Amino acid sequence: MIMVMPHDRSKLGYKSGEVCIVIVPFHQVNTSDEKTDKAIQRLNLNPKSAALSLSVFLLFCLQVHSGWLFKRGGSWSTWRKRYFVLRGDIIFYYREQADAKHLGEIPLAGNEARELPASSQESLKAPHKHLFEILPGEGGHGFAHNRESYLLCGSSALEIQEWLSKIIHVIRKQERAMFKQTLSDSVARERGMKNGGIAPIIVINACSFLRKYGLKELGLFRQPGRQYRIKELQEAYDKGLYPVLGTPGDTDIHSVGSLLKLYLRSVPDAVIPLEYSENFVAASKCKLVSPQ
Repeated sequence: MIMVMPHDRSKLGYKSGEVCIVIVPFHQVNTSDEKTDKAIQRLNLNPKSAALSLSVFLLFCLQVHSGWLFKRGGSWSTWRKRYFVLRGDIIFYYREQADAKHLGEIPLAGNEARELPASSQESLKAPHKHLFEILPGEGGHGFAHNRESYLLCGSSALEIQEWLSKIIHVIRKQERAMFKQTLSDSVARERGMKNGGIAPIIVINACSFLRKYGLKELGLFRQPGRQYRIKELQEAYDKGLYPVLGTPGDTDIHSVGSLLKLYLRSVPDAVIPLEYSENFVAASKCKLVSPQ
């Protein structure tokens, strides 16, 4: 939760007539001015350089998740408790929660995260059995000091699942890949494009193609398409190329049907929201009076 808190302008170097609005997390509303100033330093802000009549500092507004975790050292295999803050597409970690300067950072863009089995606790000498790892992905830039991965440990399975869900959501949001994105993210990304903003473009293109050419095709959605063509189309959509499906001479009907099924299976959220599922089931049982 975020709320507005008044702040002493003189401490930020502002002249009379200028306004400063400091926005902080709800749990920090009652903190001292000293901690608020540390928060400003943490974001590397320089209030004195501002020349606007209305200066707004959004402190921690990009903070997605935070909490205590154990981190395994790089050179030394020692587990130490650190305070982690996920902000934007970077995880910062601190020795103490109130520290102004972070000890290090873990970039997420282009990288991957995975949960480790509980049996890893013994071999890794972890303080708890709930572990996960952040490692370089194919499109990532790796980590500083040639580090292979970051091993993190939490006190409960729920805690780890919360971290993983937030991290994976950030990673997928940074990617241009269409497959495995939520429906809302895909629609929001395509809102400014032609035919975009109602449903993912891949769904619109595939359904238009199948409605035009595939309604009388025997075995539609049952017969598999050509794997090389399906993979080719998937990679093109993931790269944001939005290929034209053309005619059945360019792309066979079953490949488009298989592509659509593959996409719908990859979507992490439900295609039909749970609150509407009963209505869809009831509608499927209705008998049409006439084909029209």
